[in-house]
Amino acid sequence: MVYGNFYYPFNIFGTVWFIAGPAFILSANTYIDKWVRESVVCAVLLFISFGGHLMFLVSIAFVLLKQSSFYLVYSLELF
Repeated sequence: MVYGNFYYPFNIFGTVWFIAGPAFILSANTYIDKWVRESVVCAVLLFISFGGHLMFLVSIAFVLLKQSSFYLVYSLELF
């Protein structure tokens, strides 16, 4: 199954990415002082968002590279 290589990691990383934001907000309200909380929370949430987008980009790139190399090898075998 070609698409399983994409959807299984996508589901796992997507779930972790979805839970990371609210989990960090709850822990920040408990452990970070009020005077520094806003800047730390904004920075960490931006980092979580960037990390999620980067993982999505990398997972798509690996799937596309596997498919393109398969078609390249298949087309070279025809000649």
